[in-house]
Amino acid sequence: MKIAVVEPSSAAPEEELLSGLAVLHRLTGEPLPLPLSKTPTLFLAGTDRERFLELKEALEDPAVEAVVAVRGGAGAQRLLPHLSRIRPRGQKILVGSSDLTYLGLALWKRFGIPFCHGPMLTRLARPDFTRVEGAHLKRALSRKCLDYAAPRGVWAVRPGRSEGTLLGGNLTLFASLLGTKHLPSLGRAILLLEDVNEPLYRLDRLLQTLRQAGVLDRAAGVVFGRMEGCFAPSGPKGWRALLGEYFADAPYPVLAGFPSGHGKPQYPLWIGGRARLDASRRTLRSFFPERA
Repeated sequence: MKIAVVEPSSAAPEEELLSGLAVLHRLTGEPLPLPLSKTPTLFLAGTDRERFLELKEALEDPAVEAVVAVRGGAGAQRLLPHLSRIRPRGQKILVGSSDLTYLGLALWKRFGIPFCHGPMLTRLARPDFTRVEGAHLKRALSRKCLDYAAPRGVWAVRPGRSEGTLLGGNLTLFASLLGTKHLPSLGRAILLLEDVNEPLYRLDRLLQTLRQAGVLDRAAGVVFGRMEGCFAPSGPKGWRALLGEYFADAPYPVLAGFPSGHGKPQYPLWIGGRARLDASRRTLRSFFPERA
């Protein structure tokens, strides 16, 4: 399996990049290339042109099967207007999270490229990256179904079972795509929503945006991430109260605290694939996406 490593957003320290590559090599046994040399600009790993051409090269190489991001940060949104210039070849998956939400959703809608919402190289580089995380990522790279039974810290906001297409990613970025041409259809979707370092009032603002856009009314279910560093100043109790206000009478299941996105651990999920959610049993099954 040929893997391409890309930096469509911000750059990572060289030590983290090399450590992450070493871990990915141990997981896959594949030779891994360094990202292309770029010119760091502002908060970006390179100029818009450099980052776009790196992504374009990876997606147009028919031998590449997995495109793995080094880190998130910011900048992927700037590449969205140029995606029409890409002609993907071969069967690809994109692996990333955080700022990669932009590309993951847009590439799935435009080209049908499956988006593995999972750990990036910077997460693999951390000393607390676990064998369990590695096993889940290896399974995702093999394009297999991902099953999770009551991960630690997961709790039901609203019980019940449902099935639908899993869509979402970072909550802030997902909300910013509303009204654009880059967001897939959200009808009867199970929404994956996670974020980091957002105070409670901002999370309320984001949920209000989804509610007033009708997204929450059309959903088949919602899965919230761990929300690392969020909830100030009220803390987790405030978050539970806010979720109760939004979803106490929801006609679909809602699960919170799922380890995906930011924080640790980070378990991969298939954006664009079917998902089976049982909030009562705190289980989630994520199927590899198949474009009709």
